[in-house]
Amino acid sequence: MRSWGEVINTERTAIKIFTNSIDNNYISIYYMFVRYISNRYMNQRSDKMLDYIILGFLMGREMSGYDIKQYMSISTSNFIDASFGSIYPALKKLEEKGKIISNEIIDNGKYKKIYKITDIGTEFFLDWLNKPIEVEKAKQTHLAKIFFYRFLPVEKVEELLVDFIERYTLLITEIEDVERKVKDYADNFHMSTLYFGKSHYKLVINWCEKLLEDIGNKK
Repeated sequence: MRSWGEVINTERTAIKIFTNSIDNNYISIYYMFVRYISNRYMNQRSDKMLDYIILGFLMGREMSGYDIKQYMSISTSNFIDASFGSIYPALKKLEEKGKIISNEIIDNGKYKKIYKITDIGTEFFLDWLNKPIEVEKAKQTHLAKIFFYRFLPVEKVEELLVDFIERYTLLITEIEDVERKVKDYADNFHMSTLYFGKSHYKLVINWCEKLLEDIGNKK
């Protein structure tokens, strides 16, 4: 799969060619097509990452779809989360590709499907894991609003920033709750992802507090 940078470069080259040879109506259609392809590309990346997360969980032990969702809530939800509506289709797709297999058991009088990673799935997962880490720009969508806060009254900006800080503080509390639940069995790599999330949230809070201070000094 091509990197996002390669996709963008291809789009830019195509735009230059098309803008020199076709009218504005065709250019508009082309832009619509580019957005459609770009959205599909991003969705494919998201689906692919969920596949890796599921395979990684199954590298540790056999799990049901419910087990995967529950474990995700105390492990990767800080950076990758998914609903049952995404997990079960992903499991079906992985099984169709031979990367996992399933076995139905009876648990407390109910049928339960348990998934296990195959040799193909293990090879696929380890091939991904052995590749260099991709460097990507984080999507900080809150910055888009803050960039334009000059159009709001100062009092409203302060109100919004305080609310933002409170909600980020709650996220830190959630991570600390997860830390308490998993600290007795989680390895260093697992814990490090939680520390990363908490450090990131603290950084955002400190940044917002400094912005509030700067705003107050300019009143």
